[in-house]
Amino acid sequence: DKETHLPVVGHGAAVKGKHTLVSNAVPFEDCIGGIMATAFERTDDPLFIMVENNTVGEGSRQCGDRMADVIEACIPKARLLPPMTDLTDWPLRDLLGKVV
Repeated sequence: DKETHLPVVGHGAAVKGKHTLVSNAVPFEDCIGGIMATAFERTDDPLFIMVENNTVGEGSRQCGDRMADVIEACIPKARLLPPMTDLTDWPLRDLLGKVV
């Protein structure tokens, strides 16, 4: 959200350097919460989540910090790998039940 810097999930396009949403924006927290509510119900397979911060300008840092706060609040620490983990060193069995 441009005014509050609250992270949202949406789909958009950049036209002439300006980013325009072409779908309804959903709060990032709702998405991560929804994913975690069902992620490991039927499988312990690792869950890979890719997060992008497409915010520009001074709000970029604030939005990124809020995204990190949401992830830390919604995903149990035991399910997260340490930041900047090199997955080439991890056996697949050690990734079971983890969010990558």
